[in-house]
Amino acid sequence: MVALIKTVSVSLPQDAVDVLAKSGGVLDLADESRVAAAIEWYRERRLSMERAAGIAGLAIRDFLDELVRRRVSVINFDEADLAHELSANG
Repeated sequence: MVALIKTVSVSLPQDAVDVLAKSGGVLDLADESRVAAAIEWYRERRLSMERAAGIAGLAIRDFLDELVRRRVSVINFDEADLAHELSANG
């Protein structure tokens, strides 16, 4: 199966680009956007950790480090998920 890649264009005000450029460079803006989106989708439970890390362009270990750095829980399940896992394994 061939993975298709879609390019997305985002318009930002120039002052936002200037601020972002000072903190890491415009070239890093695309990478930062991809990592931020992957983390948010992981936090929302829309993506698995493995898939989110892939979208972010990071190894799983590096993705975990980034979650910790951004103070996002690396454990991404709720009480219902836990109850289901415990009943399935018990």
